[in-house]
Amino acid sequence: MLINLLLVLLCVKTELTLGIEAYVSYLMGGHYVEVDLPSPVKARALAYVIEGGRYHRSCVVKEILLMFKGDRLARSAAWQLIQELPVSHLLYIPDHLNLAKKCTRSLRHAVVVKLANTPKDELLRAFALEPEAFRRLFKVLRLPKTVFHGKKIVNENYLFAASLSESSLKKVVEEYGVEYLLKISVPLHTLVNFITAENAKTVAEHASPQSFLEHARLFLNLLGEEKFNRIAVSKIHALKDPLKFIGVLEHLIKTGVPEEVVDLIDKRIREYLEELKAKYRLSYVIIVVDVSGSMEAALETTSKLYPILSKFSDVDIVVFNDTAWKISPSELEYMKPDGMTSIGAGLLKAYEVGKGREVSAVVLITDFDENTPPFVKEVFSDPKVREFFEKTPIAVVLVGSYVEPRDIPTPYATLRIRDFHPRLVSSILVTIFKAVESAKTTKFARKPVSSEVMNTPLPQRPEETLKPGYLEKVLTNEA
Repeated sequence: MLINLLLVLLCVKTELTLGIEAYVSYLMGGHYVEVDLPSPVKARALAYVIEGGRYHRSCVVKEILLMFKGDRLARSAAWQLIQELPVSHLLYIPDHLNLAKKCTRSLRHAVVVKLANTPKDELLRAFALEPEAFRRLFKVLRLPKTVFHGKKIVNENYLFAASLSESSLKKVVEEYGVEYLLKISVPLHTLVNFITAENAKTVAEHASPQSFLEHARLFLNLLGEEKFNRIAVSKIHALKDPLKFIGVLEHLIKTGVPEEVVDLIDKRIREYLEELKAKYRLSYVIIVVDVSGSMEAALETTSKLYPILSKFSDVDIVVFNDTAWKISPSELEYMKPDGMTSIGAGLLKAYEVGKGREVSAVVLITDFDENTPPFVKEVFSDPKVREFFEKTPIAVVLVGSYVEPRDIPTPYATLRIRDFHPRLVSSILVTIFKAVESAKTTKFARKPVSSEVMNTPLPQRPEETLKPGYLEKVLTNEA
């Protein structure tokens, strides 16, 4: 009887764990999987991904709106989660408002309080990012503009937000200037229509080095080659992460950027690579790449990563589908994705290839959708394999997937990418370095995602916000 009860409890716990992992994956942009989780668990999962800053905005907003239809505890959590989101992410609310029908009063209350407590620069940035969506938020929620319950609104932040809802990006640019908007982190690409020959020099000087170089052709046309080259030199020297331009140098040349500027970027990249090489001292890296069906992006990522990584250290390549084998770099271009997925086989092969050598890191490139044994959990049950990976950190590059890596009990770092882009090489290298650093500092296995979610405090609406007249006091300073 006791054994049966324990088995039932184990099954329930396993089902909850899998449900949490699937839900978190969905919140991060993965495929929707219908899961039956209690609202407090969903609320904790939402708080977990928001706190970590890794989530799909539309998915998270949609789930928060659904919680407004729940019980008192769920509505309380939803209200608080609205406060924790940036205003720019709340602009997805109108897209899913039908999910919160008959519950818009609580939602409206939460949004008004959020706007009233948000600094003007953040409101301005949110508007500049999506002017139409900002106006639509006020319209569909029927948010007050200047009067609330017959009393004049005096909250400056809220009045500013309301005024923006009746403005346009052109008026905002005319009032504040492109330079100020750049200063408060409005992306340059949203303002390109307002850059002219008259303000191009000032805008170029205020733009971040990366933004300036990403719009090199525009500034070259407006400034002329002499002025452009002079500013470009200072921007290139100030680049914090020149690796973002790995793989796009040829594109810059094709768009007409002067060759001497491109050469200077290339030189800065090589100098930075040497700095990183000296700092992290990578001696030997094994790339383990998933070549099962539909893993074209994993192969492309590997083909672009290998030439860069080989400048740091010796590199071996292991590929896997339902089995695993070592290949030479020249064989990469002939590989075709096919077969099932055994991540365990890939890691086991990496162990066989690397044992006896000092391996700096293993780079695992996969969608982590394992469906064929040996599975990761089985491989790590071998003490020798586990000991190897306790000394060898894993950089997990999740291609086209938002699942959380499971059953890796040793130090690792994660990067999620939807499709490959040359600029992602920089992010992959950073992930490898993070994995190396984590191996130095992490002494214990990471907690599973389900455990981290359940340890996340339940978001709850403050009691004072439930008192009659609270919203009136916030907006009008009168109870």
